[in-house]
Amino acid sequence: MNLTATILRRAGWVLLIAVCISGCSGAVTAEGVFSDEEMNRTYSLATYTDIFAIEESAEGGFLIGGHAYSRDAEEHAFLMRTDSEGTEIWSEIYQGKRVVAIEELDDGRIIIASLDDWINPEGPTTALIGTGYLMMADRNGVLIWSVEINGNAPAQIVSSEDTIMLVGWRWASVDDPEGVSGFLTRYSLDGEFLNLTTYDGVSIHDVLRTDDGGYLLVGNTGDPVETINVRYGHLTKIDPNGEIQWRKTYDERSLFAITAMDEGYLIVGGTHPYGYSEGEAWALRVSDDGDLIWEEKLQGYAAYGVAPYGEHYMVAGATGPGNPLIAVLGSDGTVIDSERLLDAEGRFTAVKPLIDNRVAVGGWSYHTGEVEGWLLVFKPDGRPQPTESPGFGILAAALGSTAAALLAYRRRRD
Repeated sequence: MNLTATILRRAGWVLLIAVCISGCSGAVTAEGVFSDEEMNRTYSLATYTDIFAIEESAEGGFLIGGHAYSRDAEEHAFLMRTDSEGTEIWSEIYQGKRVVAIEELDDGRIIIASLDDWINPEGPTTALIGTGYLMMADRNGVLIWSVEINGNAPAQIVSSEDTIMLVGWRWASVDDPEGVSGFLTRYSLDGEFLNLTTYDGVSIHDVLRTDDGGYLLVGNTGDPVETINVRYGHLTKIDPNGEIQWRKTYDERSLFAITAMDEGYLIVGGTHPYGYSEGEAWALRVSDDGDLIWEEKLQGYAAYGVAPYGEHYMVAGATGPGNPLIAVLGSDGTVIDSERLLDAEGRFTAVKPLIDNRVAVGGWSYHTGEVEGWLLVFKPDGRPQPTESPGFGILAAALGSTAAALLAYRRRRD
């Protein structure tokens, strides 16, 4: 048998084995959740890339924000525009370490909230300090104005016809370790400060507009100096002016995201402050008045986002020791599916409902061999897409090996 035939025969066996493995492996493209996968993209904008915010653009693509770390750069907060297939059109770097919230206005202008990494100036038992930024850019990412918010950590943006509402939290001082406070700040569309409302003793991680023109705020409280366990999570109802109407608390729960249900709300979080890689992930269903109906412990240590998903709800977060987590919950708390992606080190922190009942999930993963931003789009009852399984690439590797073997043989002959 000649050498060419030998190479082809061996490459064929490698390819056949690879096809069988990729067809049988369910470690990352798990049945149930990933069968509804519509898009699967990774992004490498720097040495490390991490997605924290997703917005569906009126132009048909996505606005994606997060953290892009390069050792020689001072600013790491990025914003990227993609087309409908997720292909990058442009990306820009702004003040701060990561973009945490994005909102696109009807005229194409983009509101951006970013923040610096929180710093322990003297050690893990001292107060945390940092700075937030509120910015506006045009549709091409060119900065129009920027406002620095010293000591505040922005979390979410809600805009109206002429006002930007920014919510978040302010960490306590060293002298007052329990003095964490939430804030609601309003600005004009030109970046002019209008007013500030603070909420003592609680942080704010998410906001939801209600039918009466008010808002629901969710977050947690606790003493980050003495213990990493939170004492309670809160659901706070405010009127359109920011005044508190009522507040409900849930012991030993840290609440990060909220979405409306047919009756009441679904809130997700964990048991530790935002950013800690430990604890337990939880989902809570509450009534319109905030009364607890049920709570469900989830796999993982934190659930960072939730969105309606067909007749169910998609939750995304992180699981131990440091891997992405996606779960689908029924309205009664039943876990329809829960996937711990143990072959893809990383974390999901962004969840965004899209048109046609689709949901986008973003974060970071090491499944490609680099720390890259990871964007997934799911559509309920969608058909599996013929995309490469994330984290493996076995089939592509086999094809590459075949080509390389033939190329090497031809070069030797030449």
